[in-house]
Amino acid sequence: MIRMWKYLRVVLALVALWFVYEVFTVVHGCSQRPWDKYDMDTQPDIACRAGSVAGWDLYVWSCVDGERVVIGKMSAEMMASAPQKSTAACGVETELEHRVLDTLARTCRPGYMPMWGGGDGRAPTIERTYVLATPEPAPKPGEWRTGVGKAAAPALERLAKIDHFADLETYDERAVLVLPASATPAQLEADARAVEADGLLRPTSGAAGSGSGG
Repeated sequence: MIRMWKYLRVVLALVALWFVYEVFTVVHGCSQRPWDKYDMDTQPDIACRAGSVAGWDLYVWSCVDGERVVIGKMSAEMMASAPQKSTAACGVETELEHRVLDTLARTCRPGYMPMWGGGDGRAPTIERTYVLATPEPAPKPGEWRTGVGKAAAPALERLAKIDHFADLETYDERAVLVLPASATPAQLEADARAVEADGLLRPTSGAAGSGSGG
Protein backbone atom coordinates (compact mmCIF):
# COMPACT_ATOMS: atom_id res chain seq x y z
CA MET A 1 0.00 0.00 0.00
CA ILE A 2 2.84 2.38 0.86
CA ARG A 3 4.59 1.58 -2.42
CA MET A 4 1.38 2.22 -4.36
CA TRP A 5 0.98 5.58 -2.59
CA LYS A 6 4.53 6.54 -3.62
CA TYR A 7 3.79 5.69 -7.23
CA LEU A 8 0.56 7.72 -7.05
CA ARG A 9 2.44 10.73 -5.67
CA VAL A 10 4.92 10.52 -8.53
CA VAL A 11 2.09 10.36 -11.07
CA LEU A 12 0.31 13.31 -9.44
CA ALA A 13 3.55 15.32 -9.44
CA LEU A 14 4.08 14.60 -13.14
CA VAL A 15 0.50 15.60 -13.93
CA ALA A 16 0.95 18.83 -11.97
CA LEU A 17 4.16 19.63 -13.82
CA TRP A 18 2.48 18.95 -17.16
CA PHE A 19 -0.42 21.22 -16.20
CA VAL A 20 1.90 24.06 -15.17
CA TYR A 21 3.83 23.67 -18.43
CA GLU A 22 0.64 23.80 -20.49
CA VAL A 23 -0.62 26.89 -18.65
CA PHE A 24 2.75 28.62 -19.08
CA THR A 25 2.81 27.76 -22.78
CA VAL A 26 -0.68 29.11 -23.35
CA VAL A 27 -0.10 32.30 -21.36
CA HIS A 28 3.24 32.93 -23.05
CA GLY A 29 1.78 32.32 -26.49
CA CYS A 30 -1.23 34.57 -25.88
CA SER A 31 0.98 37.42 -24.65
CA GLN A 32 3.30 37.19 -27.65
CA ARG A 33 3.12 39.92 -30.25
CA PRO A 34 2.97 38.68 -33.86
CA TRP A 35 6.22 40.39 -34.86
CA ASP A 36 8.05 38.84 -31.92
CA LYS A 37 7.07 35.33 -33.01
CA TYR A 38 7.36 35.74 -36.78
CA ASP A 39 10.23 37.70 -38.28
CA MET A 40 9.35 39.48 -41.53
CA ASP A 41 11.77 41.71 -43.43
CA THR A 42 9.19 44.21 -44.68
CA GLN A 43 6.01 45.93 -43.55
CA PRO A 44 2.81 44.12 -44.59
CA ASP A 45 0.93 45.21 -47.68
CA ILE A 46 -2.31 45.14 -45.68
CA ALA A 47 -2.94 45.47 -41.94
CA CYS A 48 -6.53 45.33 -40.76
CA ARG A 49 -8.92 44.40 -37.96
CA ALA A 50 -11.68 41.85 -38.56
CA GLY A 51 -14.35 42.26 -35.91
CA SER A 52 -14.54 44.87 -33.17
CA VAL A 53 -13.91 44.29 -29.45
CA ALA A 54 -13.52 40.59 -30.15
CA GLY A 55 -11.77 40.02 -33.45
CA TRP A 56 -8.59 39.40 -35.39
CA ASP A 57 -5.64 41.60 -36.28
CA LEU A 58 -4.48 40.44 -39.71
CA TYR A 59 -1.20 41.33 -41.42
CA VAL A 60 -0.95 40.37 -45.09
CA TRP A 61 2.09 40.13 -47.39
CA SER A 62 0.76 39.69 -50.93
CA CYS A 63 3.81 37.89 -52.31
CA VAL A 64 7.05 37.09 -50.49
CA ASP A 65 9.42 34.55 -52.05
CA GLY A 66 6.56 33.08 -54.06
CA GLU A 67 4.13 32.90 -51.13
CA ARG A 68 1.21 34.88 -49.80
CA VAL A 69 1.81 35.27 -46.05
CA VAL A 70 -0.88 36.11 -43.51
CA ILE A 71 -0.12 36.47 -39.81
CA GLY A 72 -2.98 36.97 -37.36
CA LYS A 73 -3.83 37.19 -33.69
CA MET A 74 -7.26 37.00 -32.09
CA SER A 75 -7.97 39.27 -29.15
CA ALA A 76 -10.90 40.25 -26.95
CA GLU A 77 -11.32 42.14 -23.69
CA MET A 78 -10.27 39.27 -21.42
CA MET A 79 -8.46 36.86 -23.73
CA ALA A 80 -6.18 36.49 -26.73
CA SER A 81 -4.78 33.73 -28.89
CA ALA A 82 -1.21 32.99 -29.80
CA PRO A 83 -0.16 34.51 -33.15
CA GLN A 84 -0.82 32.29 -36.16
CA LYS A 85 0.78 32.18 -39.59
CA SER A 86 -0.75 30.89 -42.81
CA THR A 87 0.76 30.74 -46.30
CA ALA A 88 -0.41 29.96 -49.82
CA ALA A 89 0.75 30.58 -53.36
CA CYS A 90 0.81 34.24 -54.37
CA GLY A 91 -2.69 35.34 -55.34
CA VAL A 92 -4.39 32.50 -53.45
CA GLU A 93 -6.40 32.98 -50.26
CA THR A 94 -4.74 31.42 -47.21
CA GLU A 95 -6.49 29.10 -44.76
CA LEU A 96 -6.38 31.79 -42.04
CA GLU A 97 -8.02 34.35 -44.31
CA HIS A 98 -10.74 31.88 -45.24
CA ARG A 99 -11.39 30.99 -41.61
CA VAL A 100 -11.58 34.59 -40.41
CA LEU A 101 -12.98 36.52 -43.36
CA ASP A 102 -15.31 33.97 -44.94
CA THR A 103 -16.80 32.66 -41.71
CA LEU A 104 -16.33 35.20 -38.91
CA ALA A 105 -16.35 38.67 -40.49
CA ARG A 106 -17.50 40.24 -43.74
CA THR A 107 -14.79 42.89 -43.93
CA CYS A 108 -11.46 43.74 -42.36
CA ARG A 109 -11.00 47.40 -41.40
CA PRO A 110 -7.58 48.68 -42.49
CA GLY A 111 -5.43 50.63 -40.07
CA TYR A 112 -7.38 49.68 -36.97
CA MET A 113 -4.53 47.98 -35.14
CA PRO A 114 -0.88 48.65 -34.22
CA MET A 115 1.64 48.88 -37.01
CA TRP A 116 3.79 45.80 -37.61
CA GLY A 117 6.71 46.02 -35.22
CA GLY A 118 4.83 47.95 -32.54
CA GLY A 119 4.96 51.61 -31.64
CA ASP A 120 2.21 54.17 -31.24
CA GLY A 121 1.40 54.62 -34.92
CA ARG A 122 -1.35 53.07 -36.98
CA ALA A 123 -1.09 51.53 -40.40
CA PRO A 124 -1.77 54.20 -43.07
CA THR A 125 -5.04 54.13 -44.95
CA ILE A 126 -6.89 55.72 -47.86
CA GLU A 127 -10.27 57.15 -46.92
CA ARG A 128 -13.26 58.52 -48.81
CA THR A 129 -16.07 60.24 -46.93
CA TYR A 130 -19.75 59.98 -47.91
CA VAL A 131 -22.93 61.74 -46.88
CA LEU A 132 -26.55 61.09 -47.78
CA ALA A 133 -27.30 61.98 -51.40
CA THR A 134 -30.66 63.34 -50.23
CA PRO A 135 -30.37 64.86 -46.75
CA GLU A 136 -32.91 63.53 -44.31
CA PRO A 137 -35.12 65.88 -42.28
CA ALA A 138 -33.84 66.93 -38.89
CA PRO A 139 -34.85 64.35 -36.26
CA LYS A 140 -37.72 65.15 -33.94
CA PRO A 141 -37.05 65.28 -30.18
CA GLY A 142 -36.29 61.79 -28.93
CA GLU A 143 -35.66 60.36 -32.43
CA TRP A 144 -32.36 58.98 -33.68
CA ARG A 145 -30.75 59.77 -37.01
CA THR A 146 -30.82 56.57 -39.04
CA GLY A 147 -30.39 57.67 -42.66
CA VAL A 148 -26.66 57.08 -43.07
CA GLY A 149 -26.78 53.73 -41.28
CA LYS A 150 -29.66 52.50 -43.46
CA ALA A 151 -27.98 53.70 -46.64
CA ALA A 152 -24.65 52.15 -45.69
CA ALA A 153 -26.03 48.67 -44.92
CA PRO A 154 -26.61 47.52 -48.53
CA ALA A 155 -23.46 49.36 -49.61
CA LEU A 156 -21.44 47.36 -47.09
CA GLU A 157 -22.93 44.11 -48.38
CA ARG A 158 -21.86 44.96 -51.92
CA LEU A 159 -18.43 46.07 -50.75
CA ALA A 160 -17.84 42.84 -48.80
CA LYS A 161 -18.45 40.77 -51.94
CA ILE A 162 -15.64 42.43 -53.89
CA ASP A 163 -13.08 43.41 -51.26
CA HIS A 164 -12.52 41.89 -47.81
CA PHE A 165 -9.82 44.41 -47.08
CA ALA A 166 -11.99 47.50 -47.15
CA ASP A 167 -14.64 48.71 -44.76
CA LEU A 168 -17.42 51.27 -44.56
CA GLU A 169 -17.59 52.94 -41.17
CA THR A 170 -20.78 54.82 -40.28
CA TYR A 171 -21.19 57.84 -38.04
CA ASP A 172 -24.14 60.15 -37.29
CA GLU A 173 -24.06 62.07 -40.54
CA ARG A 174 -21.34 60.43 -42.64
CA ALA A 175 -19.88 57.13 -43.77
CA VAL A 176 -16.18 56.56 -44.42
CA LEU A 177 -14.82 54.07 -46.93
CA VAL A 178 -11.45 52.86 -45.62
CA LEU A 179 -8.84 50.99 -47.69
CA PRO A 180 -5.22 50.04 -46.99
CA ALA A 181 -2.63 52.51 -48.26
CA SER A 182 -1.45 49.83 -50.72
CA ALA A 183 -4.80 49.92 -52.56
CA THR A 184 -4.54 50.89 -56.22
CA PRO A 185 -6.65 53.63 -57.87
CA ALA A 186 -8.57 50.86 -59.65
CA GLN A 187 -9.40 49.20 -56.31
CA LEU A 188 -10.52 52.51 -54.83
CA GLU A 189 -12.79 53.21 -57.77
CA ALA A 190 -14.25 49.67 -57.73
CA ASP A 191 -15.02 49.97 -54.02
CA ALA A 192 -16.45 53.46 -54.54
CA ARG A 193 -18.77 52.17 -57.25
CA ALA A 194 -20.00 49.47 -54.85
CA VAL A 195 -20.77 52.11 -52.22
CA GLU A 196 -22.45 54.50 -54.66
CA ALA A 197 -24.33 51.90 -56.73
CA ASP A 198 -27.84 52.72 -55.49
CA GLY A 199 -27.31 56.49 -55.32
CA LEU A 200 -28.09 56.75 -51.61
CA LEU A 201 -24.62 57.99 -50.64
CA ARG A 202 -22.48 60.59 -52.38
CA PRO A 203 -18.81 61.45 -51.80
CA THR A 204 -17.97 64.78 -50.24
CA SER A 205 -15.71 67.23 -52.06
CA GLY A 206 -12.04 66.30 -51.81
CA ALA A 207 -13.14 62.79 -50.96
CA ALA A 208 -10.07 60.66 -51.59
CA GLY A 209 -7.13 61.01 -49.28
CA SER A 210 -4.87 59.40 -46.72
CA GLY A 211 -5.86 58.71 -43.15
CA SER A 212 -4.00 57.55 -40.10
CA GLY A 213 -6.26 54.55 -39.65
CA GLY A 214 -6.96 55.46 -36.04
